[in-house]
Amino acid sequence: MRAFGRLHSYVWDSGPMCVGLAAFIFSLSGLFVKLLKGHVPEFEIVVCRSFLSFIACAIASYRNDVKPFFGHRQNWLLLLGRALSGSVAMAVYYFSIGLLALADAVTLFFLNPAITALVAWPVLKEPLGAL
Repeated sequence: MRAFGRLHSYVWDSGPMCVGLAAFIFSLSGLFVKLLKGHVPEFEIVVCRSFLSFIACAIASYRNDVKPFFGHRQNWLLLLGRALSGSVAMAVYYFSIGLLALADAVTLFFLNPAITALVAWPVLKEPLGAL
């Protein structure tokens, strides 16, 4: 059990390890979506993933005593926009996995940080730097 505690601490206390683990798990998700192509409709996969994500987040929120559970009322419109845009993005991503080669779909999907930076520059007046 002590070894698990050290591994847990090593992963969660390291930004690069967290990003690497997230990228690995996300790539597995894309692989499973591709393997399910033709057997399960993409929209059903999106609904199942969203439900499981909600359950995982609800458990994590409960364990970490997050209050209020659905956020502060003044943020609800922004949270709703985030939820809707995230849901649409995930649905379109899963549909693209069925239509494109897996590597192409994943590569195109992960252009979103660059697109976000380009949008944040004029909208949020954030500087556009090398890093």
